[in-house]
Amino acid sequence: MAQQGFPPPRSAPAHGRAQPGSGFTSRPDPRYGEPLDPRYGEQLDPRYGEPPDPRYGEPPEPANRDAPDPGYADTPDPGYGDAPDLSYDDDVAARPRRRIGRGAWRDRRSRLFWPAIGLAVVGAAVVIAALVRGGSQPDGGAIPGALVTTFMPGEVQQVPSACGAVSAAVLDRYMPGRSKPAAAQPLQGKAASQCSWTVDDPHRYRFMEVVLQAYGPSGLASGNGSATQAARDAFVAARLAKQFPARQSKQPKANVSEVSRLGQEAFLADQHYHRGPRLDMETLLVRDRNVLVTVIFEARTGGSYGPDPVGVLRTGAQAAARAALSRLH
Repeated sequence: MAQQGFPPPRSAPAHGRAQPGSGFTSRPDPRYGEPLDPRYGEQLDPRYGEPPDPRYGEPPEPANRDAPDPGYADTPDPGYGDAPDLSYDDDVAARPRRRIGRGAWRDRRSRLFWPAIGLAVVGAAVVIAALVRGGSQPDGGAIPGALVTTFMPGEVQQVPSACGAVSAAVLDRYMPGRSKPAAAQPLQGKAASQCSWTVDDPHRYRFMEVVLQAYGPSGLASGNGSATQAARDAFVAARLAKQFPARQSKQPKANVSEVSRLGQEAFLADQHYHRGPRLDMETLLVRDRNVLVTVIFEARTGGSYGPDPVGVLRTGAQAAARAALSRLH
């Protein structure tokens, strides 16, 4: 029996170029640039030598397949393979831009967060300072722009009786032979009073009415809502109602004129009705602080009624208003 020795070095790694007759039958690695020896009978693995990916430009050199192609990312040569897939590169390029945009927004939001907090703190401090300042306001003065809810110094809360506000001397002169005074039931307590007198005989008809009204503070009034401001609003509304009466009231438009040296402001409205005997009516409205004094003085003329000069109605209304104003002080 022959002694068996070491097997031939078929599995030994080859260093350098294979020598003829060395017994090396394994296929040389083509990645190291050595040409294939046609004497070797083994066939190449079909996985080697695959076609290059057209997305990476020119095909790599067979002698150095693993080395990066310096022409990568250059404009592909139209002569090699299909056109590169640009959608892949676009998606890859778009993702960093979206990440950068979100990061920039987070940075911007961080920059805006603390200034907003600072503004809120400053606003709260201003509100607290205003409240403290308002609470320390002395009782004798009103805060500018604040709503007034109480009567101010000098304003009137109660008015005298209208029936006693006009003196007997005034009534004897302008309402001779008058009836007993007719007092209306007050709806606002002592803040308002109304009284009227009538002269009605076959040859003369006269009617006089006096109304005293003290206004109080109101949130519906303009300006600061004080009692005086509420009286001003009522004064303006009454004047407009005389100049532009509502159609359903069936009142003629009045000729309105200012009256000086009577209260703080006053106007006289002259109206004439022509239903049957003519009716002449003078309405005098006077404002003094938060009180309105209204005097209506009317007379009929024509038919069985004799002439009654309009001038008498005007002077009589002013005399009654002055008498009533004197009772307010």
